[in-house]
Amino acid sequence: MKVLLSAYQCQPHTGSENGIGWAWATQLALMGHEVWVITWSYNRIPVEQELQVNPISNIHFFFCDHPTWLSRLFKILITRHLILLSVPLWQLMSIWWQWDAYRIAKSLTQEVVFDRVHHVTNTTIRRPSFMGLLGIPFIFGPVAGGVKAPWCLRKSYPVRGWLFDFIRDISNTIVKFDPLMNLTFITASKIYCRSKPTQALIPKFYKYKSDVVFDIPIYDIIKIPKIIEEYFINKDTFNVLFVGRFLHWKGIHLALKAFSLLHQKIPNTHFTVIGRGSEQTWLQRLSEKLGIKDAVDWIPWMEQKELSSPYLEHDVFLFPSLHDSGGLVILEALSHGLPVVCLDLGGPGVMVDETCGRVIKTDGLTEEGVIQRLSDALVELAENSELRQQLSARALAQPTKFEFKNVVEKIYIN
Repeated sequence: MKVLLSAYQCQPHTGSENGIGWAWATQLALMGHEVWVITWSYNRIPVEQELQVNPISNIHFFFCDHPTWLSRLFKILITRHLILLSVPLWQLMSIWWQWDAYRIAKSLTQEVVFDRVHHVTNTTIRRPSFMGLLGIPFIFGPVAGGVKAPWCLRKSYPVRGWLFDFIRDISNTIVKFDPLMNLTFITASKIYCRSKPTQALIPKFYKYKSDVVFDIPIYDIIKIPKIIEEYFINKDTFNVLFVGRFLHWKGIHLALKAFSLLHQKIPNTHFTVIGRGSEQTWLQRLSEKLGIKDAVDWIPWMEQKELSSPYLEHDVFLFPSLHDSGGLVILEALSHGLPVVCLDLGGPGVMVDETCGRVIKTDGLTEEGVIQRLSDALVELAENSELRQQLSARALAQPTKFEFKNVVEKIYIN
């Protein structure tokens, strides 16, 4: 089959949307399909470097960029933290890029007879695609973005966080009325969503085309063959780990408050936070205010291939994200035998269950109640090494339930 992919974000050896775009391209190629990929010009260097080292003969890349003046304006707004202007401008940039990508795709159809065209990234349901105008069977998604942070858990957001989620809520509300999104839904042969809240944003006229599929690529994660029992005994310190971007909706402020309660009860505990992001200063000040500054290590962003050691050196992975549709780091942690504590929101609530961690229910709770339950889960694991060992053993098997190859086969067999 000849497949044309629209993958705005697509890079090897990365997580998040870049990893999803790359996974779709390479998995389809591994299945024997001939794949053409249109992606953002920013991805050119890592893509070409990877293909030089590991060539794949049946993948062909084409690169498309934003207008220079739009990119410069966006950087100015981001630098000055003008969220009310930068968010709608980013939407405009995305639409512009999708249109230019469509024009490239249109020219490719003059040379190649494609069997499918498939939009894989951006993965948000708020961003349209024009690929359905090609007149080729068009797959849209899996897309996400419908999971909403409960109002009670926005209580301690910074101002920028409130503005960001407020704009996001409005954007989700108008999806059903957005003419460009309706054009996307009309021209799609099939629409895939990562969650039921996202599927609920699709107008009722097009719901018959939609299905819920969870597509988080884990095929290249290093799997640990067994757990060394000595790792769980005679340890002086209980080590908690977070990996991700330092953004308000990642819930790191909740993690810090939960760890603070744990640290008060069990002083011999330590929290490692790995990542980077716009809220780092706010979060570090919060750790000082909570009196846990000396118990928290802030480590700069690490490449995916460098994370094996941190996963193995810690006892639990704490990831209370508020509207994360995926959460590849959770599957990475599980694949290293690391139990996970998370909220029942978005992708994390799908990937984790009581056999491999603790999922904190948020419905009907205040922020203080959620923080207390997160802390209780940490205390339970800190005080019971036998339970940690049981959860760790089961965590190793959990990622196999979400094999990316199975997702791709399901969509393309259908």
